[in-house]
Amino acid sequence: MYIATTAAEAAILANYISARQLYQLAKANLAPVQAAAHKQYRANSFQSAHSCNDLRERLAAMDGGVTGLYRTMCNYGMQALALGLITWEEYKTATNQ
Repeated sequence: MYIATTAAEAAILANYISARQLYQLAKANLAPVQAAAHKQYRANSFQSAHSCNDLRERLAAMDGGVTGLYRTMCNYGMQALALGLITWEEYKTATNQ
């Protein structure tokens, strides 16, 4: 349960919750693109490597976005943890997914 006593704490907590939700959503959206890229890579392994560049570029861009969201979530999580707004267990659970 989250309890913020000041507006600043509430803002940090809201940022953490929002970043965690965005990270989880982006990670879920990345999984099918990873599967498609791996499938296409295996299918084209004996053909030209340029045939799946679009999918690889999309995968790289999405992976970069997921990584950025993960870092943002960790940053806000550390702030919330330092203020006692979340527990260590919650932080570990959120960051070890």
